[in-house]
Amino acid sequence: MALIVKGSIRDLADLVALIAVAAWVAPKLHLYSDDLTPSKETLLADFTEVVAGGVVAQSPTYGAPFVDENGIAVVSGGEIVFTQNAAPNDIAHGCYLTNTASNVLLWSGRFDAPFNFTGASVLPLTFKMSIDNGLIDVADLP
Repeated sequence: MALIVKGSIRDLADLVALIAVAAWVAPKLHLYSDDLTPSKETLLADFTEVVAGGVVAQSPTYGAPFVDENGIAVVSGGEIVFTQNAAPNDIAHGCYLTNTASNVLLWSGRFDAPFNFTGASVLPLTFKMSIDNGLIDVADLP
């Protein structure tokens, strides 16, 4: 999964400032089981978190922000792996990002296709956040 906010050197400064804001310092990435397509009107209460055995929200670990070859300010959160190790099974339709306390919705996105947790399933996501002209976008969702 990649959370993308694209842009310039100004965007790089904005990205550095953003990941220093309390809500973004240690965010949690959750998977949701609802068959919904998030929009800017979507609320945290609209999501039902995946309950597949052993699958829990995880925090990305930010690397150093940089401007990529396309002039986009980017920070990587590395690979986040969701691993099911017990029953019950569930289906993930997408993911959402909250603050550390999981009570503020920061971002959400839908996968191209649902991911089925059946038995010992593993879902790896690459977390990448970027800023382009102040806009937050999503890319690289499975």
